[in-house]
Amino acid sequence: MGKRTEDLILTGQGSNIVSNSTVDLASATGNYVIVTGTTTITSFGTVQAGAIYFLEFQGALTINYNATSMIIPGSENLGTGAGDVLMVLSLGSGNWRVVGVFKRGTVPLVANDSEVAAATATGRYISPSNAQKHPSAAKAWGKFSGEGTAAIDDDYNIASITDNGTGDYTFTIDVDMASADYAVVAMGKRDSTPGPVIQWIHTLAAGSVRIAYGTDGAPSSAEDVNEGTFVIFGDQ
Repeated sequence: MGKRTEDLILTGQGSNIVSNSTVDLASATGNYVIVTGTTTITSFGTVQAGAIYFLEFQGALTINYNATSMIIPGSENLGTGAGDVLMVLSLGSGNWRVVGVFKRGTVPLVANDSEVAAATATGRYISPSNAQKHPSAAKAWGKFSGEGTAAIDDDYNIASITDNGTGDYTFTIDVDMASADYAVVAMGKRDSTPGPVIQWIHTLAAGSVRIAYGTDGAPSSAEDVNEGTFVIFGDQ
């Protein structure tokens, strides 16, 4: 039989519990518990619905998100560090919700990929690993040499360049765009015959973009560029 709710609130600090796949809070001797160790946690056991615990972690470990049994803000796994405190609420039947995350040093929660892409979350920070998901961020860019043997000089998220002929280049995107519905900004310059360079988008695909360069915008004016650059914006 589970513990009564009145036995689970304001009962003081209990004995430490060593981290395991299941940190069984039904066996806790208080509602404030220090969790030791670094083993990934997937469950807090089965406790009567409404029970609240404060868990302080002594080490770095991961608490695995589950949409039913381990509901975590941001709908993603949660990493802890030494001194971090979580407030967890039992929903009954072995299901839990993390209702408070108190990071040592008051580090805010990290926005997940969908929140960054939607640009709607507040009170969260964007980590370097998912900053490119924001709608305002470039999803790919490249600088290339187009004369002679075409080559990529520098890039982000561009896998390769293909020289299709004079002034005609296809760039393969490393991590594809969501669709062909995206924007490309391109520029180029030529040293062999100084003068204006016009560029146009030949073909857009989720995994590649084909850009052509010339002197007047017509295929008959095609000309290799000494240096070219392009930037891609859109959903990924």
